[in-house]
Amino acid sequence: MDKYSEKPIRSALKALSWRVIGTLDTLFVHLKGSQSLILSRMHMRTGHFMPSELVESQFQALEEPCADEPHMVVDIDSSTSNIVTGIVSQVKERQ
Repeated sequence: MDKYSEKPIRSALKALSWRVIGTLDTLFVHLKGSQSLILSRMHMRTGHFMPSELVESQFQALEEPCADEPHMVVDIDSSTSNIVTGIVSQVKERQ
């Protein structure tokens, strides 16, 4: 659960996972950023659980949401605070 709603937060790369999760009252938040941006952020972290060598395969496996799935796309080329503020604002507008 997150602090903004009673709905669980999920992460899924594949559309099949979305269909399973989407049977709930769900809004997918697709955090979109370039591979180079993701890698640069990972290199700034210490002790990250995923090795940066896996980023390319994660991008290859990623399936972006389709128009018929309830989702929003959020550009992550901003500060964490701005990203979160934008997401919360968009979610509130949809309620």
